[in-house]
Amino acid sequence: MKKLRLLLFVVILLCTTGCCIDTSGVLPVTSGRGCGTAFVIDRKGYNVYAMTCEHVVSVLNKNGDMRIDGYKAHVVYTNKKADIALIRFESNDHYPIYRFGSTRIGDKVALVGFPTTIRSLILGAEKHIHIGFVSFLNEKTVRFNGGLTYGFSGSPLFNCQGEVIGIADSVAIGPGGIVETIGSFSRASYVKKLLEDVGLL
Repeated sequence: MKKLRLLLFVVILLCTTGCCIDTSGVLPVTSGRGCGTAFVIDRKGYNVYAMTCEHVVSVLNKNGDMRIDGYKAHVVYTNKKADIALIRFESNDHYPIYRFGSTRIGDKVALVGFPTTIRSLILGAEKHIHIGFVSFLNEKTVRFNGGLTYGFSGSPLFNCQGEVIGIADSVAIGPGGIVETIGSFSRASYVKKLLEDVGLL
């Protein structure tokens, strides 16, 4: 019931921004070494497939104890150069399946993920939403005018049609170890082609 109330709150909050998105398929990726984010892109029976970052998998799955939404996670595919990973878990929960979409500079977008905060370290992963606008595009990269912090790696960047247009792949570190607030994402069209090339889409 608590999970349902939280989902309703998130959907209502997004609808007030003009972007109605079901975020229940955006999931925490966890282990004893921290937290990242993934999102569901396919399912076959009880097998659910989700995208995240390669660096999330390499850090969190060192001892094979990585979990997604509480379920044991298995690595299906990684691409270190592109910093993407496909993971699988078994569940009979009903998650929305997200499609890859397109965007233009100036479009309103929503970042949904599970950043690492003091509260999350005490109480567990909590879903956060950042609303912003696309500020930069090239063949492989999308940026928006919001910020990224630790734990957002692997988070989907949605357009207002509920399609994923980018995957959070880095947090820039500035002078003195200060976390920069420029959000950088792998562009969805680039990621989709990589998955198609290896027969995973």
